Amino acid sequence: MVEQYNSSKDKITKLFDDRSSTFDKSTGRAMEMLTRILLREINIPENPVCLDIGSGTGISTFELSRKIQNKGTIIGIDISPSMIEVAKRNASQQGFKDIEFRVGDAEQLDFTDSMFDLVICNMTLHYIPDKMRSLREMHRVLKPGGQVALHFNGGPCFQEIISVGSAVASRHPEYPMFQDAIHEFRDSFLGFDDAITLIESAGFGDHRTFGRQVRVFVDPENVLNVGESWDLWKSGLPLDVRDAFRVELVDAFTADSEERGFKFTYFTVVSVGIKS
Repeated sequence: MVEQYNSSKDKITKLFDDRSSTFDKSTGRAMEMLTRILLREINIPENPVCLDIGSGTGISTFELSRKIQNKGTIIGIDISPSMIEVAKRNASQQGFKDIEFRVGDAEQLDFTDSMFDLVICNMTLHYIPDKMRSLREMHRVLKPGGQVALHFNGGPCFQEIISVGSAVASRHPEYPMFQDAIHEFRDSFLGFDDAITLIESAGFGDHRTFGRQVRVFVDPENVLNVGESWDLWKSGLPLDVRDAFRVELVDAFTADSEERGFKFTYFTVVSVGIKS
């Protein structure tokens, strides 16, 4: 039987609850690099009040704290209670102060209007089901002149991985929810022009937005660890067939690999907007 979720949001929450204990080890270095790419685009005011949406285990939050040299306050929110618990523990162990972590929903921010000087959302927007609603919430809680800084997977990201997954799914029409899960994963990535339209429609007419595209080679055995792809795809399969499907997918990635490994496109969008 396929696991049932009330919503995509519930599925994402379960995914990151399950990954909370291993997230720093598996993803920490990459997240630090991606956060630094985002933060170098921001002009930080003195003693800012900041919000980190999708703060996870605190990696992006701690990078922001270093950027502001601990001269300000930061609230980090995440939809996963387990990720928040790890973030609180990490903050205590690493000696970070003036940071508060709490469970929160990007589509319904529990903050008053015009509260923050800076809102960052690092590698989270593509997981949020209602992106327009979340961006309008970010606009609402920013002070006039405040900045939003976004970094997210977009457009052609992982298109080669998705193509192979879809081909394997097409051989198994008896599991239509597997194909649906792959399509949901694909559709979570905004095209570049769509991203700009969304950002402007949310109220950020004054913004600087650009894309970064990289070609990556990965061992076929590790392709399914990229971008939480397998963790999201397997939700469309019964528990008793998942191992067999994983083997079939790895075989398909191996067949399409070059000497350096399986090649795929990694595309991210960076956008910094100002609330007028």
